[in-house]
Amino acid sequence: MSHELEQRARRALGWMMGLMIGAASALPGTTLAQATPTASAFGGLSDVPPAPEEELAPVASYPTHYGARPLTLPRLTMRASARMGFLHIDFARFNPFVSLDVGAGIGVTDDLELGLGSPVMAPTLAAATLFTGQAGLGGWLRPETSRGVLPPSLYARYRLVATDSVELGVELDGMIPTRDFDGGIALGVPLRVRANDSFVLDASFGVLLGFGEGFSGGRRTDVIVSFSVLPRFTHQAFYVGLDTGLYFFADYPDEVIIPMVLELGATLGVGTSALDLYVRGGFPVLLATGDSSDLAYPETWLIGLGVRAHFGLGAP
Repeated sequence: MSHELEQRARRALGWMMGLMIGAASALPGTTLAQATPTASAFGGLSDVPPAPEEELAPVASYPTHYGARPLTLPRLTMRASARMGFLHIDFARFNPFVSLDVGAGIGVTDDLELGLGSPVMAPTLAAATLFTGQAGLGGWLRPETSRGVLPPSLYARYRLVATDSVELGVELDGMIPTRDFDGGIALGVPLRVRANDSFVLDASFGVLLGFGEGFSGGRRTDVIVSFSVLPRFTHQAFYVGLDTGLYFFADYPDEVIIPMVLELGATLGVGTSALDLYVRGGFPVLLATGDSSDLAYPETWLIGLGVRAHFGLGAP
């Protein structure tokens, strides 16, 4: 008899423990691992739906940190850009001169970039083209007397050296002939040096051969030599940089022109794309040596507004 009572007491105790576990699992904020049915506990036939997986935020296919960007666009990464510029020339009758141009680039491989216009990282002719710009497609909108298309340009850049701190390449640019310009060819060596996460130095050396008609008839080839120095300071999504250097015509090596233009931009991640918004302004002919008694020309200045979008062609 005592044995039967003992069995009944054990069964009652089991029922009470089951009720306590069920009640505890029903309380808000209480979690018991034993109360969670698993597929293995029911031979894989569980009616409990699996917990939804956490959705990851889309990651930009191109670095949003300006200093982390490579010298060439990565494979299957594309860039589209547009820029409007306002140029004031102190001796011009009509001011300002307004220009608009668009450009594009694509990474064929991680080391080969092709494009329309000019590369963004360490542009080969940055110093020599500040005055008029090296347009992809575009030209002057006003004044009407100067309205027209600037020579469209194409480029190919190949990266020879790629380390964490130094990247070096070669570049070939071709300017397509227009009604007022017979075209040209530029050869360059772009360089990017990373000192740390906050500072990167872009530099380039380039030689531009411009073909056209001489003032007294016949054919003429202008040779422009350009050294560009473009330091960039970065902080999170923002960067600030200086475009300077020097350039001169090979026929007049004593007449050296030194520009000074400041650029301020923000780099943002928009979905899987990286977007740059920037403003730039300064003096394209700040200093000019030669026979003139004037050394500085601060009366000639420019302001520009631009946008660049980078996106991966293979991104979802």
